[in-house]
Amino acid sequence: MKVIELLYKVLAAKETSESVLLFKQPLNMYKITEKIKGYKYVFQIFLFVVITSMNGQEGNVLDNGAPLSLDPSIRYGRLGNGFTYYIKRVENGPEKINMRFYVKVGNNYQRDEELDYAHAIEHLAFKCANDFPVNLLNDPGLLNSLGMGKSDLFAQTWNYSTWYRFDIPSNSENAFNTGLRWFTNITDLDLTEEAILKEKGPLLQEIVFRQGDNLQKFFAKTKLKSLLIPCSNDYSDFFKLNKEYTPETLIDFYKKWYQPDRMAIVLVGDIKNIDKIEKKVIDNFSSMNRVKTPNKWLDCVQEYLTGEKHFVNMELDSIDRGSSKEVEFFLYHRKPEIIENLENEQKIKERLYWKLLYKLINHRLNELEKTYGNHFTSSFFPPGPYVPAMELRIRSNVNTIGKGLNKVLLTLRQLKKFGLEQNEWDELRNNYILLMDKEETDRSAYWLERIQEHFVYGEALPGNNAIDLKKWLSKLSLHEFNAALGRIISYDPDDIGIVAPKGTRFTENQVRGWIQQAQSQSVAPFIRQEVPRELLSEDQKSTLKLRGYKVIGTASSGAKEIVLDNGMKVILDTLTNSKDRFYLHGFSPNGASCFPEKAYFSAINAPYIVQNSGAGSLNKFQINSYLKEHAKGLWIRPYINYNETGIKGNAAIDDLEMMLQLIYLYFVHPREDENAFMDWKIQEENRHLHPTYGISNQDFVVRIREFLKDRSKVPEGTRRLHGIRQSEMGAAYEIYRELHGDAEDFTFIVSGSFSVEEVLPLLQKYLGNLPVRSNSISDRTRIAKEVTLPASPLYKQFNPHTMGAGYKMKNIFYYRKYLSKVDKPMHWKELIDIEVLGYMLNSRILDLRFSVEAGLYDMTAFGTINKKSSFYDIGILLNVIPSELEMLRKACQSLVKELRDKVVDREVFKDVMLNNVYPKYRINKQHHPARRVEKLYDHYRFNEKWAIPIEIEEYVKLLTPEDIRTSARKYLKEDNLMEFTFEDENGNSRK
Repeated sequence: MKVIELLYKVLAAKETSESVLLFKQPLNMYKITEKIKGYKYVFQIFLFVVITSMNGQEGNVLDNGAPLSLDPSIRYGRLGNGFTYYIKRVENGPEKINMRFYVKVGNNYQRDEELDYAHAIEHLAFKCANDFPVNLLNDPGLLNSLGMGKSDLFAQTWNYSTWYRFDIPSNSENAFNTGLRWFTNITDLDLTEEAILKEKGPLLQEIVFRQGDNLQKFFAKTKLKSLLIPCSNDYSDFFKLNKEYTPETLIDFYKKWYQPDRMAIVLVGDIKNIDKIEKKVIDNFSSMNRVKTPNKWLDCVQEYLTGEKHFVNMELDSIDRGSSKEVEFFLYHRKPEIIENLENEQKIKERLYWKLLYKLINHRLNELEKTYGNHFTSSFFPPGPYVPAMELRIRSNVNTIGKGLNKVLLTLRQLKKFGLEQNEWDELRNNYILLMDKEETDRSAYWLERIQEHFVYGEALPGNNAIDLKKWLSKLSLHEFNAALGRIISYDPDDIGIVAPKGTRFTENQVRGWIQQAQSQSVAPFIRQEVPRELLSEDQKSTLKLRGYKVIGTASSGAKEIVLDNGMKVILDTLTNSKDRFYLHGFSPNGASCFPEKAYFSAINAPYIVQNSGAGSLNKFQINSYLKEHAKGLWIRPYINYNETGIKGNAAIDDLEMMLQLIYLYFVHPREDENAFMDWKIQEENRHLHPTYGISNQDFVVRIREFLKDRSKVPEGTRRLHGIRQSEMGAAYEIYRELHGDAEDFTFIVSGSFSVEEVLPLLQKYLGNLPVRSNSISDRTRIAKEVTLPASPLYKQFNPHTMGAGYKMKNIFYYRKYLSKVDKPMHWKELIDIEVLGYMLNSRILDLRFSVEAGLYDMTAFGTINKKSSFYDIGILLNVIPSELEMLRKACQSLVKELRDKVVDREVFKDVMLNNVYPKYRINKQHHPARRVEKLYDHYRFNEKWAIPIEIEEYVKLLTPEDIRTSARKYLKEDNLMEFTFEDENGNSRK
């Protein structure tokens, strides 16, 4: 009977237009007999089915009924071996088909001794594919032939899945077939011992690169989370485990989890022939053998929900960058209901409550921080299918963490007790509906995300999901939402984790005592902060008269030049392709160099101090709330550099007057506030004590600039941290007012598709009323000197401790620079030559990762002109394992020599030009207002010759591989070579 049923399925499949669709209906033997008479070839398929059935295999038998609710517009299938596919046509998508390959295995599937195995396999998938002996990312000839670039390939390992990307031109069958071949190869990688051992270095370098100087804190947090939530990875022994794991254990992990029942291919885009695509998918993946007994993964979710409650206090060794006493609390409220009936369509609506709550709670928590001196930050994260717990994070000083915790818990109690008012609910709901509208269900990105949730997380995806959700939300009443708030918000955590400085220990009784205290306090309804009605009052605006101006004419750029009566030069550029936004840049050639060296940090920090304080009668919180309410993404930032003062911004065309009002206020009425100054100081110290960027990398760059006496950029890192403490409020405001006190010093560029007749009166009113003084600051004797490059070639070693940095380095930064003085005046062609050479050098440097036996991950190369210090700068920056430094120095030397001596490979040249150079210099890119402002700035600030866009585009198109060699010979001379390293004192990092 089973054989007859199999035969029936084959015949029924033939009867449909979709050859793999299986009908599930009662058997009709008469119809089967008739079909047999008509389709002789069916018996061949029948024999194949019978034979494979007898062999205990399931061949190509498919199940087209998704186990979860799935939008019928998606072609879905599950092969007999368990492999899954999704195909979705999106007619309005980009001219690409997005190909994704998912494997349901990630970091949380690893045992302690298997740390980073899933990530290692993701790397090796590019290097151990049988049909691609040359790494796909290092094969420009192949990618060029497919109409693709390196950015079309990518992979990423998450906690519960690993995914691979291969995005192809929608009209390229060859590219599609290549992507299928690579994905098929991933199911059967040739994981050699040599490849596995070689990849240990890049994996180590990647974690050093990503975590930078926060490695210690990263390790502490991962250990903390592993003690709180089952299956979370503890990275604190990463270096030891990375060194000790064997190829055999990684191969075993791969074979265990890379099985067809855990895999899916997803194809989304303008797919013309779904049947043909589907058949190819089936042909490629049906031959994989099904696992007889699927691997069972530890049910970490249930273990967490049913396990004991935890309290963990992790002490963190102090990092000697200052007197940091930061502590961070992690509070988890278990929510088992979030995973119940996950596949139910009704659950989608329930999860929407959490998405709304995510926005609501974080908005309320953000409101708590809108006062000076309130130095704590907090954030809320909703529960998910794999961490079914509501999470609160609170970060503050050791002495104020209790107060911060109290305020956060009172905020939750306030929401639970009082809910929202009608106007607040309407705003929250309408804003979320607008957000849903922006998801654009006719775009590929929407479907890729939804399908991933369906396959990886087991979330239902019913037809018309977005439309139905929007309708449901639009009808959801305030009463229903407030009832949901009361039901799902909780503020007594099940699990508590703490990361605190060494020597600071919090007890569970102490913390839970604070929590109980917050629950016993009275709580009042939420009072919304009032949004200012205006930036400038009507009385203030009435005093601003329209000042006169003089027309200079139309410049070679096509922009109109005028001079206002106060001496300010204004460039009006309307030759752009942006209809909705404009860009603005005002600048003066005077900066911190006009003041004594001891005032340097007061000068460069002055704009940040002012912006943190506000302008006119409004503090920064009031200005921000006004802009959020009335503007469409208005952005503005004043700055002071060593040899320049200025202001940059962009806004919607309709918000031009608003921006000009802010510029007027920042120039004429900077707000002074001692509390705001102290608030800025503490915030900035915390930003540099606990940076989100690689502080050692910045310290290295700063040391090189100091050695070269190059003051063209404001220092970050440790120097900036020390400079914050040297900044004085009085000196900062005095310098700020003096540098902004003479309109005649400034040139303002405004670029966008606006009417000059409409904009000019606004410029006369606001910029025309900026102050003028009789004695210009430019009359001062400047301290700044032109940079004189040291004799080269040279080799210079720096270490972090000489500049007061307290971190320890496990790696070495190596910087190979070729520096030479600029021949003035600068020509735009030279800049392009340098840039293209830099792109080519970067492409070759990336190849080092695949061509040398080294643990490279973090590397870059570039070519630029330092216009403020007037020298050409071509550099290679590597983050290296200490023992490999000398080998990589020689590899860089050989690479540069090859660029000088040989004509670059034409496929490599084509790849660089197509993916880096041509897109930047296309005419439409050059007509974007941001690019126009940048070019106009270079023209007026550095006297750079103006070139029309078509001339630039044609020059770039005519560049050849021979031109690269010519540039290399001109700029990459040994006489221009300077090498720098950054490592622990006395070479400790090399040991």
